[in-house]
Amino acid sequence: MRVFEELWKGQGKTAAQIVSEQQLGLMQDREALEQLCQATIDGHPQTVMDVKKRNPKAINKLIGLVRKASLSRADPTLIKEILEKKLSL
Repeated sequence: MRVFEELWKGQGKTAAQIVSEQQLGLMQDREALEQLCQATIDGHPQTVMDVKKRNPKAINKLIGLVRKASLSRADPTLIKEILEKKLSL
């Protein structure tokens, strides 16, 4: 919505420029995502145990927590990949 508002103001910026300036795009920094994932793992040991017990909803809960920590900017597919690697799944 913010992109459309900025475009409407007519300041000569492209949608891509607005997304970049306001950091509205998906978070692609793998190192930052790994840190968020690790912090989430450390802060939710019971959920981690549930993941290791193969509870299918538990991994989704961790993904949601990481996305919340990233203000919904993190790519869920990348988060899942990182979590699975860190949890040796």
